[in-house]
Amino acid sequence: MPSLKITRFDASVLTVEPRGNDWSVFIFAKVEVDAKDKDGKTSKEYRVLVARDGWRKLNDNQWTLLSSEPLGRQQWQERPPIANW
Repeated sequence: MPSLKITRFDASVLTVEPRGNDWSVFIFAKVEVDAKDKDGKTSKEYRVLVARDGWRKLNDNQWTLLSSEPLGRQQWQERPPIANW
């Protein structure tokens, strides 16, 4: 099993929608990972993740994450064709 080290995690909020007392938030994240295989060889992986998170604001104005549902993922071995990568 390879070991992974996250070297970049940039998340952006795409949409925020009320759901009763809670909020549904769509997230887009750019992730770079250094992977090391069992022989010690290191490689770089690039990933894009999309998820729907559920949030709730508590009485003391603190936000709590209720859920996170992965909706999609793409993965590349070279820099992906995405703006501002």
